[in-house]
Amino acid sequence: MSHLQILRYPQDNSSALLGEQLLALENMAWPPGPDDADVFPVEPDTYVTSFVLLSEDNTPLSHVAIRRAALHHRAISYRVYGISEVITHPAHRRRGYAAQLLRQAAAWIPQQGADLCLFTCAPSLVPLYSKSGWPPIPRACLVGGTRDKPFRSDSPQLVTVGAFYSARARLHQQEFTHTDICLELGENQLW
Repeated sequence: MSHLQILRYPQDNSSALLGEQLLALENMAWPPGPDDADVFPVEPDTYVTSFVLLSEDNTPLSHVAIRRAALHHRAISYRVYGISEVITHPAHRRRGYAAQLLRQAAAWIPQQGADLCLFTCAPSLVPLYSKSGWPPIPRACLVGGTRDKPFRSDSPQLVTVGAFYSARARLHQQEFTHTDICLELGENQLW
């Protein structure tokens, strides 16, 4: 691991080539369907930035996207961030690359004025996210999608993890346990 570089995308000098490379990396894990957009980022309305680990030849090895949305939960509005699209190239897994990027994201998100960070993961990934500062929220179900077509995290048996940053979010942290957390992200969308 001699000259790997972590960068934050998008930047003023980001290239279309890097966007294409990130899309190709994501398509390895989540092949697009016939109706899926073939662009990066797929959901620009919620996309904030990404952390990308580049090889010596500037090829993306690992990627973590940061999303943002407004959340209204129990009559209180929050600025919520989320992690999505965590992927490491299959030939470069088990080297701690995703963990490096998650640490970068965990330090960056609170600096953006986030009240909290919420997202879902497979049960097997809870230790990875907990080590990065996002422990599971007891019996919370993140409900994405739309009001007419909700997409529940408990349907595919995902775990909701998160961190509470602002004083308001920490004061109301217990209101996020044992409950549904509805976050309209767009049809079939869930962090």
